[in-house]
Amino acid sequence: MRTEDLIAGLASDVKPVKRLRPPLTRAASWLVLATVVLFLLCVSQGIRFDIAQRLHDPSFTLALGASLATGILAAFAAFALSLPDRSRLWLLLPFPTLCLWLSNIGYQCLTQWVSIGPQGVS
Repeated sequence: MRTEDLIAGLASDVKPVKRLRPPLTRAASWLVLATVVLFLLCVSQGIRFDIAQRLHDPSFTLALGASLATGILAAFAAFALSLPDRSRLWLLLPFPTLCLWLSNIGYQCLTQWVSIGPQGVS
């Protein structure tokens, strides 16, 4: 079989495909589903007993917000990258909030280590 015959045979049975919804719409749908799952986990497992107190701690609130923003931006970037015409630069979208989140975790580790002191670590 010649290549031209193969291409002509494959092209003769082509049916139109349904376009994907925009990445923002698909990411929003996925995030709604993830929110429902997290809500059900909170209902079944319960939330932290000290959540009201912890939310007054700026470091905890910043880490919580940065992790949430990283997840949302990563979901959008994943759905944007699922389209073949999109640039690979979308991979960098969650990077700033990821850096903020990781630096906050490092800061919390450092302040914990300073409060305990090097002699308290064994």
